[in-house]
Amino acid sequence: MPVDLPFQALAALWFAAYCVMRVALGPECAFARVARAASRVPGLTGIGLRRALYQRWLGVCGRRVIIGYGSVLSSRVRIAEEVSIGVYCHLDDAEVGRDCLLADAIVAGASGPVRIGEDCWIGTAATIASNVGPHCIVGAGSVVTTPLPAWSVAVGNPASPVSSRRPQSAI
Repeated sequence: MPVDLPFQALAALWFAAYCVMRVALGPECAFARVARAASRVPGLTGIGLRRALYQRWLGVCGRRVIIGYGSVLSSRVRIAEEVSIGVYCHLDDAEVGRDCLLADAIVAGASGPVRIGEDCWIGTAATIASNVGPHCIVGAGSVVTTPLPAWSVAVGNPASPVSSRRPQSAI
């Protein structure tokens, strides 16, 4: 039996509750309420439930995605494969590339659409208000207000590149 099958069945029940609420509250409000409720389910059950729900709801949500406890995503989020989102993150209007690691308490896309490129590492409590190029590292507590070029290592408020992560053989 596939590992995700029990979570898909559980997600189907949550989706039924969403459909009922959608009639009474409207789609965005119902989505937000069910997403917040799902964010509070602890442990592996919660991780599996959130992955199954967002794969059902979002236009794009890849396989092998981990969404941590307390993290809430809006219906405008798109997530590629092999992405890990830490606890208490809030993603509003964001596209997250393949093989990204978002630490805890990240805020992305709250002030407008943003894209986080593939293979990025975003540190704890960072705020992403502008695009982050592929293969970037954003330090903990940093605030990205201007686009970061590929392979950048950026820190600070506002975040600015301090070095490059590009392999020496590619320079």
